[in-house]
Amino acid sequence: MDLQTTPFESHMLRDAQTFVGRWSELQHLIHAIDQRRPVIVIAPPQSGRSSLLFHAVAAGAVLLDYDELPAFYLDMAEFPDVAAVACTIAEAFAPPGTPWQLAILRTGTAPLLALDNIDAPQFAESRLDWQAQLATEVRAGRLRIIAAAEHPDAVVPDWQRVDLAPVGQSFLREYLDVTLPDGPHPSRADQQFIVNACHGHLGTLILLLTLWYRSLKQPDFDWRTVAVHLSGENSPPLTVPALPAAASAHVGDMPTGGELLRPVNDAVVSSKHAQHTGLVGMSGWVILVALVVVCFLWYWGSR
Repeated sequence: MDLQTTPFESHMLRDAQTFVGRWSELQHLIHAIDQRRPVIVIAPPQSGRSSLLFHAVAAGAVLLDYDELPAFYLDMAEFPDVAAVACTIAEAFAPPGTPWQLAILRTGTAPLLALDNIDAPQFAESRLDWQAQLATEVRAGRLRIIAAAEHPDAVVPDWQRVDLAPVGQSFLREYLDVTLPDGPHPSRADQQFIVNACHGHLGTLILLLTLWYRSLKQPDFDWRTVAVHLSGENSPPLTVPALPAAASAHVGDMPTGGELLRPVNDAVVSSKHAQHTGLVGMSGWVILVALVVVCFLWYWGSR
C-alpha cells in the first residue's frame, strides 16, 4: 500500500495546522523552559513526541515572547557520539573548534535546542554526564533545552518529565477536521473502532486511518480485518516511513529540498526570524498560540 497517496502524515507533522491535540503538553514544555528547567518528553516511537519538539521550536520565539530566538532541532540518533553533537551545536554559533559552552554565549539570547532521541543507544555511557552539563547551562540561563526519549530512565535529576496523553475520540475528530476539512470522514462506528484499536497510540491511529482511506478507493478491501491484525498484541510491530534525519522548525526562513539554512550538519537545522516562506503556516500558529494562552490562563486560574 502506498501511504503517500493518503492525506494522513505517517511521519513528523510539520504543518502547524495538522499539529493538533497536544496543547497541554506544549504548555508544560514552554512553562518549564521559562522556569530555566530542562524538560524531557517520554513516549514510545510514533507517538508524536518528535512533532511536539518540532513545533515547540517553531513556536518558541512567539510563546517565549522573543523577536528572535536561535532555535534548533537535532535528531541525536543521527550522531555517532556526544562529541559530534557538541561539535555541531558549537559550529552553529561559533567558528570550528570553539567549545560548545563558549559558543552558545555568542548568541546573546539563550538558544533553544530540541534534542530528539536523547536516549539513543550510542550515548548509553555518556548520556548522564551530557545531560548534567546541559542542565548546568540551563540553570545558568545560557541555554534552553527540550528533549525526547523512549525510556523513563532517560529522566535524570533536574530534568522535568512530560508524558504524552493517549490520543482518543476528541483528537481523532480534530485531526480529521484539519486533514479532511471537506470530508469524507469515517462513520461514527468506524471512528469508535479506530479509537479502540489504536490503544491511544498516535502512530497506530494514523495507520488505521490510512487503511480506512484505502477502502474508499477499494470497496472490496476489508480494512477492519487488516487493522485487527496489525493492532493485535501478537502481531509484528507497526511500521511507517522513517522520520527524516533533519527537519526545519521555525515560522521564519525555511529550507526546501533538504537545503539547510546553516551548513552545519545534516542532522541540525537553524531557524531565523524572517519572512514566512511556506512550510509552517502562520495562520496555524496564530491559532495554536491562542489556544495555548487560553489553556495557560485556565490552568493558573484554577489553581
